[in-house]
Amino acid sequence: MRAIPFLLTALCAGAVLWAADAKAPATAAPPDPAAYRKEIEAWRAKRVEGLKKEDGWLTLVGLYWLKPGENRFGSDPGNPVILPEGKAPAVAGTLTLEGDKVRLNVQPGVALTADGKPVTPGMTVSADAGGKPTILQLGPLSFFVIKRGDRVGVRIKDKTSPMLA
Repeated sequence: MRAIPFLLTALCAGAVLWAADAKAPATAAPPDPAAYRKEIEAWRAKRVEGLKKEDGWLTLVGLYWLKPGENRFGSDPGNPVILPEGKAPAVAGTLTLEGDKVRLNVQPGVALTADGKPVTPGMTVSADAGGKPTILQLGPLSFFVIKRGDRVGVRIKDKTSPMLA
C-alpha cells in the first residue's frame, strides 16, 4: 500500500517533466496586408455577383404568408399577396391554400407561366420543401411557394429590382 502514493508522485513528476520538454508551437508569419486585402476584395466581388444574379437575394421584393383558402395576388394593395406596381395587373389570380397544397388560378389574359410552360386552371404548385419549387413567372417577376414549419408562403423576386443597380 505504501507503493501507491510513491507511484502517483512519480507519475505526476514524469508528466510535468514531459510537458516542460514539449516544443512550443511554431508561430505563423504575420499576414501580408496587401495579399489579405486582395483576398477580401475577391471574396466581396464574388459575393456581390451572387447577390445580383437573376435569382439572387437582391432581387427579393416580397414575402407573404398564405392564409387557408383563396389568396388573391396582383398589384392591388388590398390583395393578400402584393406584386410590385406596374409589373402585374391589379388582380392576376389566386393561390388557394388547402392544408399543405397550393392551387393556382390565373385571370384571363394574364401571361403567367409555371416552370416556363403555360399554366392550367387549378394546377397544384410545388413548394420548396419538396425539393424544386414550381417557379411562376410574370414578366420580370418570379415567385414560388415556400414552406417553413407549419406556414406556407410566397417569395417574390424581381429581376429588374432597383436594388441591383
